[in-house]
Amino acid sequence: MRCPLTYDDCPGRYSSLGLKKLSVNLTDLHDFPYSAEEQRREAAARATKISIQGIQPKLSVRLNVKRQTFEIIDKQG
Repeated sequence: MRCPLTYDDCPGRYSSLGLKKLSVNLTDLHDFPYSAEEQRREAAARATKISIQGIQPKLSVRLNVKRQTFEIIDKQG
């Protein structure tokens, strides 16, 4: 397996160096708890009323180091 953050070989999902690049206090990172379809629904629900052709709705997330996961937020992600 290769760490998706550093591309280093690692025994688990992420290498310790990859986790440290996100936060020096991060020791593990849980999978994002939303399927692709759920992510699209969340993005659409949070989309503003402006529409720009060719631009897809995006989700804003924040790393919660204590819970070792990313959380969807509405602002400042």
